[in-house]
Amino acid sequence: MSAMQIDAERAEAELLLSTVSISECFTDGQKQEASESVQGHKSWLLPNSWSSRATGILLVAAILGMFKFAKFLTGSILAPTGNTLVLGAIELWGGSGAAHIVWPPETLEHAGDNCWSSCNGTGGDCSWCGAGNACCRWHAEFDPEECYNVKNFVSHSAHTCVQPTYPVMVKHQGQDCWEHCNQTGGFCDWCGHRNACCRKNSVFDPQECKMAIYFPTDEHHTCVATTAGCAIGTVDSGNGECVKPPIPQILSFYIYRAKSRQMYQDTNVNGGNLAGVMWYIHNEVMDSSCPRKFEIDRIVRYKLTMKATQALYDKYKINFDLYRQFDKGKCTHAQCEQTFEEIGYAVGCIKNDVNVANYTPSPVWYDLPGPCPSKEWDQKTEVCMNNEPGGECPAHSPVTGEPDCTWKLVNAGHVMLDELSGIESYEQFCDEGKKEYVRANDTGVGFHFWDGKHNAAMCTTRMNLVQMKFKEKYPYLPLHLGEPECDGYR
Repeated sequence: MSAMQIDAERAEAELLLSTVSISECFTDGQKQEASESVQGHKSWLLPNSWSSRATGILLVAAILGMFKFAKFLTGSILAPTGNTLVLGAIELWGGSGAAHIVWPPETLEHAGDNCWSSCNGTGGDCSWCGAGNACCRWHAEFDPEECYNVKNFVSHSAHTCVQPTYPVMVKHQGQDCWEHCNQTGGFCDWCGHRNACCRKNSVFDPQECKMAIYFPTDEHHTCVATTAGCAIGTVDSGNGECVKPPIPQILSFYIYRAKSRQMYQDTNVNGGNLAGVMWYIHNEVMDSSCPRKFEIDRIVRYKLTMKATQALYDKYKINFDLYRQFDKGKCTHAQCEQTFEEIGYAVGCIKNDVNVANYTPSPVWYDLPGPCPSKEWDQKTEVCMNNEPGGECPAHSPVTGEPDCTWKLVNAGHVMLDELSGIESYEQFCDEGKKEYVRANDTGVGFHFWDGKHNAAMCTTRMNLVQMKFKEKYPYLPLHLGEPECDGYR
């Protein structure tokens, strides 16, 4: 990777850190602290390989200046345990156990001591080191995420107690949890509160394992997050039953868009959950390569925060309106005008048919109505935008659920299609006569990443790879935020 590419990736990562962490729910003083924390912790963004670290260090030196750089070399720039960057990361999770994350960690105990035996011969979260702290070894290949980016290793020769630099939702992810969870699948506190010890496709594991969000391995039982319990948008009635609350709730979750290098607007458009965007890419984008439809070359991830209007909720008791297609910024559904006038500019959704492309769970599309949805991009006048304000809330305002403030987006990174499928040069790929996918054959030509559109296992593998790429590029952001039910029907 060139210095220019590293610079671009790190600049994007830094922007995401500041945008995601300080855009919501903080006072001015906290925002200033978070901003300063970003400037003081660019060492988080260094590449992993030592060959790339040299370039990364030079870039950090240029950004921080020689004084801060000298402090970095001496190891005195360490992530403070209470900085608002990572507290913002906890806020990003929104729920699903976030309130039970021990952050900041308690006082580090047994610093410098060999923790391996006292932590049951396993790296990662360990109460012997103090709540929220971990037993880790410098550059250990098999330690879990809580050991990533730790800088203050007293010893490099053995596992020792350290403080993580950012909170993680799932403890010991990827490790074998079977012995640590009493040789039983299901909820297990060793994995973190409300997480579970599960094995992929095990018929003997309980219901919470069937609702696991992501499996980092299928070789053994491992710690996973699960959607068991009340789904986003519902609450516990008090007797274990999940019900819709009497008023609409704020929902926060990831949505994805397939985009090109062109800077398309993110309002008056459609997006999807991960299954939905992969469904779209496989059906419409890959079938027209080379070149791809609309020159799409990346999957962009966003945190969507939304709230149904009271009018929609009162009349139908649903969080999503019916789905409306947008083309060139114009809402083309026959009921666009009627629905906007009746219940406001609420987000809509629709479930797509897995028989078309077998991406599961249900591939969902969303719509994001913005200003002047009745006109295409080049026809949107100021008068139209004032008369038809759309539902996007101002960037620094909360989502209220008012007819003109039902949603907003925060960028949460992107993955290039080429890096996902292993294409080094798309231009050369096309020049050689290769094809990513041919619908009639359900295979590519000289290329097989997108083979098997109807094969559930192959589609799931592709989705998992997307998640892995996001985790590699943005380790400080949560991999999942949960997902509400698409109830947009009426």
